[in-house]
Amino acid sequence: AGKLAFGFAADHVEMRAVLRLSMAAAVVAFTILSFADGYALWLVAAVLFGLSFGGILPVWGAFMVQNFGFGHVHAMGWSRTVMTPITFGCPLLAGAVFDLTGGYELAWQIYLALTGIALLATFARSSVEEEPSEQNAPPAAGAEDTGSAASACAR
Repeated sequence: AGKLAFGFAADHVEMRAVLRLSMAAAVVAFTILSFADGYALWLVAAVLFGLSFGGILPVWGAFMVQNFGFGHVHAMGWSRTVMTPITFGCPLLAGAVFDLTGGYELAWQIYLALTGIALLATFARSSVEEEPSEQNAPPAAGAEDTGSAASACAR
């Protein structure tokens, strides 16, 4: 449901706002997880968490193209390169926190802080506002594309 809802929203609302909403839902979910003591709150947090992170997936590629342009498809690969160790490290951190404290609350609070920082970072603007250019536009139909990842794969 999150993928469909956020994907639909990204088609009709400014994409940065959609990512902010998704991250805000994650902040709320991590806050609930940090302090929840009952099943109902855990369930609410799990639903929010699933919707929020499921919402980022369909929007991320379009967001990267919107911010870096079609001529910079490598930005997507680099963003995944940065995210991969974080993705692998989070469960290890949660396990270490549990081993040290007997609970996950501190891990949720660390994730809350990191997600909050990421949310705040979405408000940062590049110092260079680029005008739409031919480099950032998709290739015209029938035009020879020599520099994109798609053309590289086709060769």
